[in-house]
Amino acid sequence: MKLKRIFFGATLASLSLFAAAAGAQDAGPIKGTVCFANQIRDTEKVPIFCKGLGKFANVSDLYERGYRVVSSTVLQEAGVNTVVFFIEERK
Repeated sequence: MKLKRIFFGATLASLSLFAAAAGAQDAGPIKGTVCFANQIRDTEKVPIFCKGLGKFANVSDLYERGYRVVSSTVLQEAGVNTVVFFIEERK
């Protein structure tokens, strides 16, 4: 549980720094969030859940709905791999 709190704190800090750096170059701040998928074997069939945005069918769906993947990583806890995506709204 402590690992999750540390990860989410680092995630929010990273998104804030990224948005601040990009916002300095653009007129407005970048909107973004963190998303999760439990498996990534067949990316066309794995749903992605995004905090504050809901469910996306796959990565293609993210792009079609106006978002892009900025970064991703895989977390392993209790033998379960979770893919984490950091996304931002495209302008």
